[in-house]
Parts: sequence; C-alpha cells; structure tokens
Amino acid sequence: MNFKEQLKKDMKEVFFSESEFAESILIEDKKLIGIISRVNFNRQYKYKENITGLNQEGLIVYLKTEDLPIGMKFLTGEIININNSEFTIIKSIFKEYEYEVHVEKIGEN
Repeated sequence: MNFKEQLKKDMKEVFFSESEFAESILIEDKKLIGIISRVNFNRQYKYKENITGLNQEGLIVYLKTEDLPIGMKFLTGEIININNSEFTIIKSIFKEYEYEVHVEKIGEN
C-alpha cells in the first residue's frame, strides 16, 4: 500500500470515524459526518491612527469529500445552517480527501 492509499484509508477509518474524532453534523438539514473545530476569528480595522479588532465566534468544519451530497457547495459570503445555528461562510478549501469550511456565527461578537 502506498502513502496515498494509506492516507485515504486513515481519513475514513480514523479521522472521520465517529468513534475517534468525527461527529454527526447537521448541515442544511443533511446529516453528515465531520470534524468541528471551534475558533475565534480576529478582524482588525484601522480607524484614523488606531487599529482596533473584533473577535468573532466561528467554526472550521472538515467534511469527507466523498460523503458530500451532489451539488452541495460552500460559497464565500453565503449563509449556511450548521447544527441549527446560522453562519456566514468565510472561505472553503477543497482538498483531495476533505472539504474545509470556515464560518463565522451570525449575530455574535
């Protein structure tokens, strides 16, 4: 088994296993298995000579690409419902084995 084959196997059997790291996530009323990492995004703004910032509650959600329903997309700026809370998509990164979606909670600061 080469490295890519082993990585694909580990992604499925270890990282995206509910008995290891993953959990059931409800995204747009679809139940998916993924990993949620809770983060705070820091936005910096310059006002005159001062720099100020805001911390925004957010998530980074990791999903297996092969489990995504056909047509499901994660477009920057769109609103998405994750586990019955609304978030704005900041960015999404497609990788060979996973989809990484960065979102900010709406109405929180």
